[in-house]
Amino acid sequence: MVHILPALFGVAVPNGNVKGLLARGGFVVDVTWKDGDFAFATVTSKHGKRLALRVTSGGDITVNDQPYSGPFETTLGAVYNVAFA
Repeated sequence: MVHILPALFGVAVPNGNVKGLLARGGFVVDVTWKDGDFAFATVTSKHGKRLALRVTSGGDITVNDQPYSGPFETTLGAVYNVAFA
């Protein structure tokens, strides 16, 4: 499961981004936050494995503008855009 944790940055740095975080399963995660809250993220699949997502601040999310309903199979090299619904 890729757990996006922008709240860790929001206290000291209310606006910003981080790129190139490596997550289990062969995923690279870039996260942007604004006013201390999650804004959006991109997840790049390096191995084409199953991807499960969780966003700390809760709420419904979308992946590539489609409602996220649970883990899904990824395609090697594909980029998945994650945002609040």
